Amino acid sequence: MRTITPATVLTEHLGPALVEAGALTDTEVARLVAVAPADRDRPRRDGRTPVAIEPVEVPATAEVHLHIDHLEVRRPPAPQASSPSARATREPAGSRPVDHTAYLDRQRRRGRAG
Repeated sequence: MRTITPATVLTEHLGPALVEAGALTDTEVARLVAVAPADRDRPRRDGRTPVAIEPVEVPATAEVHLHIDHLEVRRPPAPQASSPSARATREPAGSRPVDHTAYLDRQRRRGRAG
């Protein structure tokens, strides 16, 4: 018997199968890291995506074929691209020039009216 490590299962079998199926890109597969099933949901500081894989024991001369029973790919939503017209209507605070003379005139008129 021989044991195939989770890292080997990922790099030699699962990663290529996911790319071939069109489920992930090569760049996405490069970010995957094999972890123990108990560590699947543990946050990672390195930004890599954990994949729960256990070691696989096979006969020493056996070929390895991967059969994926269930595949769930979760991606964050794409950022909303704002249209040029939406950007034009919402100016950042302080971006419009202020006519101080007109402002003071309005304040004086309000003072007389009140």
